[in-house]
Amino acid sequence: MFKNFLVIALALSLSACVTLYSKTREWKAPRIVGDYTVSATMNVGLLITDVTISVNGRQALAGQSWFWSDTLTLEGDVEHVPILALCHIKDKTCDVTIAGLIGAKLKF
Repeated sequence: MFKNFLVIALALSLSACVTLYSKTREWKAPRIVGDYTVSATMNVGLLITDVTISVNGRQALAGQSWFWSDTLTLEGDVEHVPILALCHIKDKTCDVTIAGLIGAKLKF
């Protein structure tokens, strides 16, 4: 009986990590603003959604959201410039701001 419980618990914990689907979106800033290419990937799982944000091909932000949370806020910097991403998991969108000026709205 205890063995069956452990097998079920293990199966449930592994299924939380399984990716149901993955989407990537890209945004290129206008040249007058700067040479930035922002790409975001959202991996939606059964219980967890992973989001990674890259700027000019280098990962700048990453985070996870559990199924009960609708928003994910990620903060960091790229080449000493602050970057902020506010992702709405249910809407499958991420608003990315670089240096408080450049904004990208990515829809997955």
